[in-house]
Parts: sequence; structure tokens; C-alpha cells
Amino acid sequence: KGNFVTKEFIDYVRPLIQGEVDVPVQKGLPYYPRLEKRKILAKK
Repeated sequence: KGNFVTKEFIDYVRPLIQGEVDVPVQKGLPYYPRLEKRKILAKK
């Protein structure tokens, strides 16, 4: 098709790109949890 992708490459890549990522949804929008910020004291 003019994109120079070989069958060998497709066979290699296909397992790597299969499936979907399940993103948690809250009220119809993607939900990303917020992490707590904690100070780390420097070693002396």
C-alpha cells in the first residue's frame, strides 16, 4: 500500500498494540486520582 510495512513487522507489533486501556470514569469523565504531596528531608 506504499507504507513499506512488512508482514514480519505487523506480526511483531500486533501483540504489543492489542487491547484497550480501561480508564476509570467518574460522572462521565476520566478520573485520575490525586496524589498526596510529602516533603522528603535531605540526608546530611
